[in-house]
Amino acid sequence: MRFNLTFFSFLAAILGVLVTTPVFSQNLTDDQPRGGTDVLTNPVPTFAHIVVVIGENTSVNDVYGNSNAPYINSLATDGAKFTNSFALFHPSQPNYIGLYSGDSQGITNDNLITTVFTTKNLGRSLIDAQKTYVTYSEGLPSVGFNGKTSGKYARKHNPAANWMGTGVNQIPITTNQPFTAFPTNFNDLPGVSLVVPDLCSDGHDLCAPISNSVKQYDTWVQTNLDAYKQWCINNNSLLIVTYDEDDNTTVNKIATVFYGAHVVPGVYAQTVNHYSILRTIEDAFQLTSHAGAAATTNPIDFCWNNVVSAVTTANSPAETPILAYPNPFHTDLNIQLSLDKESEVQIDLFDLLGQHLFQRNTVLDVSNQTVRIQNNEMPAIFGPLMLVLRVNGVITSRLVQRY
Repeated sequence: MRFNLTFFSFLAAILGVLVTTPVFSQNLTDDQPRGGTDVLTNPVPTFAHIVVVIGENTSVNDVYGNSNAPYINSLATDGAKFTNSFALFHPSQPNYIGLYSGDSQGITNDNLITTVFTTKNLGRSLIDAQKTYVTYSEGLPSVGFNGKTSGKYARKHNPAANWMGTGVNQIPITTNQPFTAFPTNFNDLPGVSLVVPDLCSDGHDLCAPISNSVKQYDTWVQTNLDAYKQWCINNNSLLIVTYDEDDNTTVNKIATVFYGAHVVPGVYAQTVNHYSILRTIEDAFQLTSHAGAAATTNPIDFCWNNVVSAVTTANSPAETPILAYPNPFHTDLNIQLSLDKESEVQIDLFDLLGQHLFQRNTVLDVSNQTVRIQNNEMPAIFGPLMLVLRVNGVITSRLVQRY
């Protein structure tokens, strides 16, 4: 195969990952469009509601595949499972602050913060954009409570409390709610909810009767958020399950799962962190003001099923409508085109790390517009795949799912 780096750069943009080995060829002829730009994006969808729940001090290896976390593993199977997700700091408090504001705000410990921050933050950005935000903390004794602890509630795990006030970039105390106020009618949820379990429920402390930190958090998430999980997938909403940090190692790798509408189930090895999640939430609500490091951090834009593709040239033909079915597929994949003339068609299939799985060159016409990729023509690779077609020089792309 002869490689062309111009097209490979396009492929890298499609996949949303940095790939260093060329995997695809392009041979332009005189009748193919020139002078334009191939564009394909996988933007963050616009959501009605996003709920983020945070567990404590747990390494990724203590979650994925652990029988003490059956619920979170089921979410990972049915959603987007991130295997290279990282926290930012040790100990806990600066991670929560970083996830909420894109910066540790100079905090390096879990001590009570006595100043009120005035820097950009997620809650204020949402409010300024006429959106809504609330933190729901288990055990919070009253709306707007600003004390260090109350029972098993710990303010160090409630980052937005550090911005309560009426000054610059501050948020109303009414955004600081006990978890008992979490709506049972999920249509009444704010745009973004940060859910903070208490020190037993988040796995920080070992608490009877479970007395297993991993299982405590897993059980709490299932008990308290499964109804939302079932609702969100059909109501343009998203559940994000993550952790503040690992168990105090230098690696600081954690489990992170997205479940809900628009999510393509699969295992994603791209590197993400708390700032990535923050930027993804900002983009999901089309915020133009970004908090801290989120301004220069890429969103998580590679696990969604709303791939948008186009070929923009000075005088290029329109892209060819295609239907890929069944999608998701398990064995064979059918590709149906809509052609008005005999056309040269090149079909390629890639995984999201850029591995080239399949290629076929064929000629189709009005009477023969369907191609079948058979199971035995593809390696046993599953998850989200990128289908790329070049029809008479025009690129059309679809995200498909193999299970």
